[in-house]
Amino acid sequence: MQSYTEEIMIEIINPIYDSAFKWLMDDDRAAKALLSALLKKRVVDLKVLAHDHSMHDKKRQSLNVFRLDFAATVENEDGSQDLICIELQKVWLESELMRFRRYLGGQYANETNVESDGRTPLHIYSIYILGHNINKSAPPVIYVDPTAKDYDGNLLEIGADRGFIKSLTHNMIVVQIPLLPDKPRNAAE
Repeated sequence: MQSYTEEIMIEIINPIYDSAFKWLMDDDRAAKALLSALLKKRVVDLKVLAHDHSMHDKKRQSLNVFRLDFAATVENEDGSQDLICIELQKVWLESELMRFRRYLGGQYANETNVESDGRTPLHIYSIYILGHNINKSAPPVIYVDPTAKDYDGNLLEIGADRGFIKSLTHNMIVVQIPLLPDKPRNAAE
């Protein structure tokens, strides 16, 4: 018998790379954990709405946008649940904003992004994971949510509205990968 020393090697997948990110998002438990951390809500159920889409830069022959769409049931702080549409785009290079607007417009126009009643549009969460900075003085993870105000600027509660306002607005989360710290300070980082 030959004796040898067996080295234990731990490999950690690096989600910065598109193939690793796709592998991670194909794992239901990992995808729920990542999206729950970003949304700050527990993802109870997750379904892929469409196959991933990749956009190639024909001049450079390189991949620069990776997209996944999900229907997710999330649990709110009060225990209630909402079905939402998650549009996740991972972008390495600085891209045209119009490309994002066209894709978001497609989500609004997609007649399959509705609740079980077949009429009420799902609220959309756009998540942009950027391989570049949009603002170096901003935090690595930025949250943008729609608010409703009256004429005097007083904030109105629209949380329970499942109709007009919620159907025509969306939440946005921007992750600036280069600004992520070596030691995470919160679940999103």
